Amino acid sequence: FLREQAMKAASIPPKITYEAEQMVREMKELQAEIEFIQLEIKKRDARIAMSLSEKELFCRNLHSAQGAHSSEKKLMTEELLQMKKLKEIANRDMADKESEVVKIKQALEKTTAAGTDRGRQVWLLETQLNH
Repeated sequence: FLREQAMKAASIPPKITYEAEQMVREMKELQAEIEFIQLEIKKRDARIAMSLSEKELFCRNLHSAQGAHSSEKKLMTEELLQMKKLKEIANRDMADKESEVVKIKQALEKTTAAGTDRGRQVWLLETQLNH
């Protein structure tokens, strides 16, 4: 019986040693896996931070472009309104000038008619005086 117990006692330490070594290997593998995952997380965090920085830059550029577009649109709208006012003034001036031209033509026609009438009267008077 004692021999059996001694053999069992002698066989237990190598078995325990083997299991302990197996556990240490597994722990080392798990530690390596944890370190790899931590490294991957750091890489992803860095990519996320870079993407967020790019997004912020794009947002600022977009906001700046929208501001510039808004300012430019406002200036163009003001310029368009000014041009419409100038066109309206020019149209009124043109209508006034056309009205003035019509009046001048009418006055010219009256003057021409009056000149023609006077010419006839002179001709009639000359004809009467000569006869």
